[in-house]
Amino acid sequence: MHDFSQQEDSTVKIVKLKMAGRSYVLKVKSDQEEQYYLELAKYVEGVLEKIKRGTGVKDYKSLLLLTCFSLADEIINPPKANEIPSKWQGGGDLDFKERLGNILNKLSSHRE
Repeated sequence: MHDFSQQEDSTVKIVKLKMAGRSYVLKVKSDQEEQYYLELAKYVEGVLEKIKRGTGVKDYKSLLLLTCFSLADEIINPPKANEIPSKWQGGGDLDFKERLGNILNKLSSHRE
């Protein structure tokens, strides 16, 4: 979800994003840059919501951490060319779910 409006400087656009119930403001210089960040936000929000539904975690900081680990996992262990990671398809990747479960357990046992 987003809306945007022009700032006083016509070369800078203000883009408002809402992710996980929180609002964020970005300053961009072009429509192309705006689209790029909106696509990134949409992707991250999708990952975060998938983790939220799959784990039942409601704590915002824990969701962010799990989302970061998930995105880092995609970078370190990328899918093969033209392959959608199974964790984002209907069935899911058991190994991925186990890794998230292990992270979640460690978070739960070390909360302040």
